Amino acid sequence: MSNAPPLGVLTDEETSKHSTGEIVFKPLAPIKVKGKVNAIAIFKPVAREVTTAIGVSLERKIRFPWHDNILDGSTLNSKDPVSTCKAKVQHLCSIKKWPAGTQVEALLGGPYNKALHTGDQTVGVGTSRSKAPLNSPFDKGGLVVLEGATGLGKIELAEHIVTHCAMQFAMMPIFGTMGPRPGESARMIVELIRSTIAIYRNIGGNVPT
Repeated sequence: MSNAPPLGVLTDEETSKHSTGEIVFKPLAPIKVKGKVNAIAIFKPVAREVTTAIGVSLERKIRFPWHDNILDGSTLNSKDPVSTCKAKVQHLCSIKKWPAGTQVEALLGGPYNKALHTGDQTVGVGTSRSKAPLNSPFDKGGLVVLEGATGLGKIELAEHIVTHCAMQFAMMPIFGTMGPRPGESARMIVELIRSTIAIYRNIGGNVPT
């Protein structure tokens, strides 16, 4: 760290492998350090660029922010991060006695449907609207907040809820996600605004792309 610029950060290669996918590690020229015979690789961590499509893409496909800014390092290193995300949703939400999954099924008024997560879903094409359960957050409109410690399946549940509501209830997805670090509350607001604009773009031809 003595080689880092003022108020800057440098990392070694091992650290770069264990960080979240929201950080990009730019390789710098190797440096000599005390106690090492050979020069070691160093990296400069920078924030990944924000997701361009959130909510509904121009092709009317549901696009989640974590498909581009993956939080999970193992997913980030896979050949197809989006397919890996979908596979995690299928695996976790298929667990019959998972309390969180059971609670979500009650809110949605039906069991988990694996077919909703086997490919890209196009909103408003060839789907008939079903009625949301009475007194659920999706009956007359409402707000759903998923919170809890890391590793509880919040991302998978959110992806399931949003996809189900879009395809079964014909509800356009508007959502925001909190960042993993303090001070990132603005990220959720930005995603809410951008996903809202994406909805109006899809239902109104006069909204610029």
